[in-house]
Amino acid sequence: MRRLLTLTAICFAITVTVAACGSDGDDDGTGAATDDQRSSMLPAIEALVVQQAKHMRDAIDSGSLATDEDGLQDVLPDLILQFEDLPEGLQPLGGSFSTNAESASGLGTGPTKAQLDEWGRILGFAADYQRVDPTDIANVTAINTSISLYATPEGATESFENRIPLAREADWQSSHADLEEFRQEELSPDLGVDDLFWLHLSGFQLIGPDERVIVSDDQIVFLVGQTWGFLGVVSIIP
Repeated sequence: MRRLLTLTAICFAITVTVAACGSDGDDDGTGAATDDQRSSMLPAIEALVVQQAKHMRDAIDSGSLATDEDGLQDVLPDLILQFEDLPEGLQPLGGSFSTNAESASGLGTGPTKAQLDEWGRILGFAADYQRVDPTDIANVTAINTSISLYATPEGATESFENRIPLAREADWQSSHADLEEFRQEELSPDLGVDDLFWLHLSGFQLIGPDERVIVSDDQIVFLVGQTWGFLGVVSIIP
């Protein structure tokens, strides 16, 4: 979770930077945002999940995951969202592999290295993207896309099921303290994956006197065979 919270902080800084741009949205300054406004980015985010899941399924079907760790370093980056999959206006911030020791050290209250080893996690890879123009407050502002490979689908499922209660128990409102009228929702669209957990977090960010935008932070974990993917998408809705 730590990686996405960092991205969320970046996006809050961007909204402050663009305060002079104002907001052309439908909010009248009274705090009354419609459900349609809060959820307006969801179809685009669903399409991103479907696209990453396709990369994951293609790799499983092709047998390319049946290789050693050195070979996986060539394969795993192809299982996340590729640059051509992304909305226009984003730039890469870099990517990195994660061993079980590295993954456990960055999870705070998450699973230990021993648990990851027991579940058969082999290796992970993650990449971050951020909007090129900091004055552009429209739509997707930042994305974290990642993949974790397990030895078996059963191990991936155990890991997935471990994360869900941790995500539900997390104090998301405190980590999004700059948002007014904060809302936390769980979504369950049918996107053709083996399992999915989606947290949709949203609220208002002040960008000037009586001017606000909606910020949404979507965190999605999804299973495809022995792989599970993660997408963190921060969007700003004028």
